[in-house]
Amino acid sequence: MFVAPEPAAGTSAGGPLFVIMILVGAYLLGSFPSAFLMTKVFKKGDIRSIGSGNVGGMNTARNVGLSAGILTGLLDLGKGLLAVYLTKRLAPGTYLPMWAAVACVAGHNWMVFIGFKGGKGLGVTIGSLLLLAPWALLPAAGVVVLGTILLKNSYAGTVAGVLSIPISLWFLKQDVNWVLPGVALAAVIVAKHLPDLKRFATGKKEVL
Repeated sequence: MFVAPEPAAGTSAGGPLFVIMILVGAYLLGSFPSAFLMTKVFKKGDIRSIGSGNVGGMNTARNVGLSAGILTGLLDLGKGLLAVYLTKRLAPGTYLPMWAAVACVAGHNWMVFIGFKGGKGLGVTIGSLLLLAPWALLPAAGVVVLGTILLKNSYAGTVAGVLSIPISLWFLKQDVNWVLPGVALAAVIVAKHLPDLKRFATGKKEVL
């Protein structure tokens, strides 16, 4: 699942310990608390108790400041880019970079350094897919916009867009070894949107 169909002779990229090290490293990188630190830098307190409590760029931009939000978003984007880039260098010709993206997003959503609070994983996902499958971002963005307009809820639209990612990966790659981590990636993001979806289903307003 993690290695290419015909890995180079002698490669250790498929070894269990190697795979664990890559995934744990990606998770820890994802756990870098960008929004938490930016809020501290801008002397606005603890982002976990501000606005929606989400430790991400959008909550930071809305309730701390645009500059802080942009910096947070760029750092989150960078986490995804770096996780995939390093894994591509360490395990070329394998499927590990996609799984590293999943681990990085999971680390962002449940940050070990701040009590497993976190963001919703969108910035990290975009950064990861920019190196893995940039064309999968275009239909996802279109679904987000269309879903938000039709459902009149940005969170529901976002979830719809995220669910389109594994479908796009199938059409782009025609390989189940790309689709499986795509499904896992979508599941990790949707899991953090469940409270928002419950509010949407009961007709409550979005929490900003």
